[in-house]
Amino acid sequence: MEDRCEDPNLWDGWSPDPTLHQYDQFVQQMLRSLSECDAKEWFDAAERSPRFLFEFDRLETDRIIDSVYARGANDVRVLSDEDTINNGGSVDMLLIVLPDDAESRKQLFELSELVAEESGLMGDIDEGQKYMVLRWT
Repeated sequence: MEDRCEDPNLWDGWSPDPTLHQYDQFVQQMLRSLSECDAKEWFDAAERSPRFLFEFDRLETDRIIDSVYARGANDVRVLSDEDTINNGGSVDMLLIVLPDDAESRKQLFELSELVAEESGLMGDIDEGQKYMVLRWT
């Protein structure tokens, strides 16, 4: 029978920070395998190559990014493979650094609910985490 265990020599010593919320630990793990870039900078670089969120057109992509900032996000990043980040294309994830302000957090979690409903999923619940990932599938 084939050994299905990973080679223990491949472990690089990284482990999630146990002092962080479980969701934030998950985001840290995602960031180890994906590239990221400021959403506005990535979108504005579309002069060199087209850049879109999911299946949205350029205008809708711009509105979505602006909406996230307008709801109070501290920082908004696109997450994808390195080639798409550097050369353009379509990404399906935004990483949001959540603010401390309760009203802004509420508005961002309402947006999470809207995005999740589009895919038949449930939105995130505010449990004091630092990050939120909006994902279109």
